[in-house]
Amino acid sequence: MKKPAILPPIVLDALNEAMRIAARRDGAPRRCQKKACRRSGRCHAELDEHGCPACAGGMSARAEASAVDMLVFLYAWRRKAELAATPIPSPGSRGEGGPKGRVRGSAYA
Repeated sequence: MKKPAILPPIVLDALNEAMRIAARRDGAPRRCQKKACRRSGRCHAELDEHGCPACAGGMSARAEASAVDMLVFLYAWRRKAELAATPIPSPGSRGEGGPKGRVRGSAYA
């Protein structure tokens, strides 16, 4: 039997967030055995290096499929933008060249 592939950290992070969102929408935190999940109302599950979730809230197959759909959407959106040669700003970017002039009350002042 083949050993599962080890996923890159950026893929694991995205998959982990998608799984947590899907688990929350599925109601897994209310059913979870972990106090942190029940108290906060959000999933605190972690993925192993192969992308397998350790959710003690009994995430449904529908929720897992929803998480995969989120990642497929992001991939398709990014791919479409690359093909159209339209830059997608990264989180935290301030556009081309940063702020112009002095910006009062910011790190740029």
